Amino acid sequence: YDQSTTAGTPNANHAVQTSAASQPKIVDGGTLLNEIKFDGADDVLNFTEIDFSTNSWMLSAVVDWDGSVSPIVGGSTTQWSLQVATSDNFSSRATNDSTIHNFDPTSSIATGDGLFTVQRSSDVLSGYYDGVFDDAAPAITAASEFKADKIGQRGSLYGSSGVKEIIIYDTDQSANRPAIEANINNQYDIY
Repeated sequence: YDQSTTAGTPNANHAVQTSAASQPKIVDGGTLLNEIKFDGADDVLNFTEIDFSTNSWMLSAVVDWDGSVSPIVGGSTTQWSLQVATSDNFSSRATNDSTIHNFDPTSSIATGDGLFTVQRSSDVLSGYYDGVFDDAAPAITAASEFKADKIGQRGSLYGSSGVKEIIIYDTDQSANRPAIEANINNQYDIY
């Protein structure tokens, strides 16, 4: 559920899937999973496109990574705002270029719960894995645009990892990021 508001009015841009066959699991064999679990074949949640354009923004997600290439927040084409790819990197890709902007954390990405944050502040794209900073390589340009309308998919690739929480801000949260991540970590006890 979208919990954001504008001037006190709920935005109601909920992530939904009307096809039962493409709905990710939240319960398995009568047991609550405490996450949204995607199957890697066709599970996806759709929402009305968020156009970050060239503005500052931040996206944080608690991902139960299963070790496979997993788009977390993506789009209908090949763009994505967050994808966990290997134990060596996670990435973003703008809608108007073919460059993959990789974040290579100093520590390997482990399977299981991790906190991934991608933040754009002006023309700098930064990534954080479990609260530790990493610059994007290569850097973005002023014209780099990021859009998203899916959870668990980008283009024809579907993810199979679990997602516990996603927070998206369409404003610069540089000053607030450490406190936001600390609050998330307090909830999930990740690192």
